[in-house]
Amino acid sequence: MAQVTLDSPPTSVRPLPPSAEQINMDLTVAQSHVPTSPHATVPSNSARTSVVPASSHHGVESTSESKTSKVPLDHAGHLVSMCMVHATTEKPPSSVVDQFRCDFIKFFLGVHDLSDQFSPGVNFGPQFKLCGGKAGASTIENDHDFQVARSALSKKKKEACVVSVEFDVDVMDSYRIRKRPILQVDKDDELNELSYPTKIPRIENFSDNAQLHGSIILQLKVKWVCDKHSGEHGERGHCWVSPTGNHIGLNNCRLKQWAASIAAGDATKHEPPHTIDFDGLRDGRLDVKSCGRTGPCSSAAATPDATTMLLTAVTSLMANQLVSKTPAVDFLTTPKRHRAREVSLPCSPVPITGTELHSCLNDFFDQKGIDLRATEDLLTQLEFTPDIISDVLISRLCEVLMVVEGRGLKLQAFAREWSERLQLKKHCAK
Repeated sequence: MAQVTLDSPPTSVRPLPPSAEQINMDLTVAQSHVPTSPHATVPSNSARTSVVPASSHHGVESTSESKTSKVPLDHAGHLVSMCMVHATTEKPPSSVVDQFRCDFIKFFLGVHDLSDQFSPGVNFGPQFKLCGGKAGASTIENDHDFQVARSALSKKKKEACVVSVEFDVDVMDSYRIRKRPILQVDKDDELNELSYPTKIPRIENFSDNAQLHGSIILQLKVKWVCDKHSGEHGERGHCWVSPTGNHIGLNNCRLKQWAASIAAGDATKHEPPHTIDFDGLRDGRLDVKSCGRTGPCSSAAATPDATTMLLTAVTSLMANQLVSKTPAVDFLTTPKRHRAREVSLPCSPVPITGTELHSCLNDFFDQKGIDLRATEDLLTQLEFTPDIISDVLISRLCEVLMVVEGRGLKLQAFAREWSERLQLKKHCAK
């Protein structure tokens, strides 16, 4: 509501309080289309609002009801522009702290234009500090911490409580939004096709021999499926069954050798080739092991026990001493001299401590013709000395030496005998 004085020139409008809506001057609003000058016209779509007092003496009749009438310009009084004022709808007070933890983190990240670079964890992080008041800032890490802090802030007066958030971008790398880069692959480079997992290998990238051997290997796997032995990953294994019923496991190495022999015309898919990998198992000298598993150790009955050899040597030495000390009773007859059977001890000296493995590999090469001297450094690193080589699993030994199982078993047997002879040498040297 505004107070307007009509008997004086137009003055500034002074606002009145809402309680002063009723004043001693009743105003009648008359709306008419009046020209502003005798020679000027007002468009039909324009309107002028005039306000005149109800008790005016300018010839305007007043009525008890508010009516719209046309008033001459010279009796219209002062022209006053009227505007309608309406109250805006006030939004209910809302608090940012009333949101959930993830929404709250997205909110203050968005204030700093970081919402597209970081994403909060569903149950944990990123870590930030929430301070409201004189008390120290509390560290927020999960939903429980946020609920506790929000409950504490809700108990304070909103007029005097200022909430501040502190976070460190340098420790939020684990929550950074990373876009997976697109691989830039040269489509014209066919040689590097296998380097990228987004393409499928083509058969043209393999050699003719590899393609031929691969097809033969597939045929061998179909023919020699074994339900008794499993593969390396628990699947159905593949074994060649000899006429005597022995199972020979077909691993990748043997399948490749068999396929190469078939391609060369030296073998058929009904019988494997005569190589050391197959003949060592077919002649019965080696124990059968399931595919991908460690089979039973070779029998120790083939080699004499160290205690037995030691007792035999001591008994022979004692017998020789007794024979040499027995006096000759009959001088007339010369008894036939019986020499006691002596143990043929090796004449080589005892190797220096720390060089036993070197001497064992050299003797193994001299006697068996198998050269494994290049693996001395590797065996030394693993501390596979001759006295424990026979106790190592054959699968592990073959993996370290990169040899077939037959050579590994031969090395174990030789190392056992060599260690026993070494102990006997040391005993005799004392």
